[in-house]
Amino acid sequence: PRGTSSRTEQYPNTRATPARVRVIRRHHPLEGLVLDVERGGKSTLLVRHPTDTLTMRIPRAWTDADGPVVPPNEKADTELTVDSLRDLVRLVDALRDRL
Repeated sequence: PRGTSSRTEQYPNTRATPARVRVIRRHHPLEGLVLDVERGGKSTLLVRHPTDTLTMRIPRAWTDADGPVVPPNEKADTELTVDSLRDLVRLVDALRDRL
């Protein structure tokens, strides 16, 4: 019947999704943890935390779902620059002044 198909059925993923994935996103609290995949998608995965019943969506690119990842050349420990941090402080101060 019309309207009962899921988004996954309407837009099938051409890549196979493994049953388990490792979080590879640098500095993510779950980095290195292996999670069970409940449902795969083109850009996100529904995964289950191994120690409880918590499920969450995580960007597929933050996992090794599409195969081993070649480590990039070493970058700084943060993606923020000093200037971007200053801008963030100014923004927080401006928002605080509104309260």
